[in-house]
Amino acid sequence: MKQLQIIIFLVIALAIYACEKDSPPEEEPDQTLEFQSLIADRDTILTGETTGITALAKGYQITYHWSASSGAILGTGSRVTYASAPCGCEGSRISCQVIDGYEQTDTKTIIIVVQ
Repeated sequence: MKQLQIIIFLVIALAIYACEKDSPPEEEPDQTLEFQSLIADRDTILTGETTGITALAKGYQITYHWSASSGAILGTGSRVTYASAPCGCEGSRISCQVIDGYEQTDTKTIIIVVQ
């Protein structure tokens, strides 16, 4: 009797398994990282002023990492605002590093002149 129960259980399990549809494998998007441009609304500003900066990049699950040699970066994502330092007349190097879902990176840098 126990053998019959085991055989019935195996037949039912096999029937359920055979009826399930195979889910398609997850495909990774075929997108290579392309950092196209880094553009400031104004490349010359006065001390204490701000300007917008836009990074244009294409790829899979892109993240943006910003830095400035002086002053501050306000915001996150592909468009931020640069605020110049309250003292000193100089230029500031603004860098944006983009990283995609495959951990590929690219960096662009621009200079904002502060008068």
